[in-house]
Amino acid sequence: MNFESKYLIRWGIPGWTFITLGTIITIINFPDFVEDNFESSSQLLSITGVLLIAGVPVGYLFHQLYFFFGWVLLHKPLNRTKTMTEYLISKRLLEFIKDDYFRLEVAWHATMADMSKDKRDYVTSRYSHLLSTTHSLGVLSIVLGLILAIDVIVFYFTSKWYNLIFLLINLVMLVSSIGNFVYYSKNKNHYMSMMLSASSMNLIEEDSEENKQ
Repeated sequence: MNFESKYLIRWGIPGWTFITLGTIITIINFPDFVEDNFESSSQLLSITGVLLIAGVPVGYLFHQLYFFFGWVLLHKPLNRTKTMTEYLISKRLLEFIKDDYFRLEVAWHATMADMSKDKRDYVTSRYSHLLSTTHSLGVLSIVLGLILAIDVIVFYFTSKWYNLIFLLINLVMLVSSIGNFVYYSKNKNHYMSMMLSASSMNLIEEDSEENKQ
């Protein structure tokens, strides 16, 4: 089985983030429990190893939640009331991205296939960076949102000042993560829009020249 290291990092980071922040909440609120159950260094090393391994499948599960709620439920599979050319001519391709993302993906890959290798490598590398960053920030937002909800519940029952500080810090991180997610998502959509518009307009101009001849 060929398991690439990029998936280890991609799935591990959100899982390790959730486990780390959850551990901090546990330590500051239940110090007696930690002291009673993890007295020796060997116990600490054992639980650390288990948590490191558990971070990958936990992060994978967060990815599935993100794709379901952030993509499957939000993107409409088919809307054939307009063609992509009509969207392009009206300069409203971003509506096409929202209305019919599946057809857009097909058009995007078809456009990449028509490019020269050097240009295609550059465009796909840039698009891959924007897409992977968007997904990473989306998953991180879900993790931070869940941790924030847990911290709100803990603060409600304990009313301890350090829980409030941790809650506020987590809130700032969540807002920053969501803001960055929105930015990269818009950046990705505009990038696709501009590249598809340029490619399609070139095809339209080529067809017009051929018809004149």
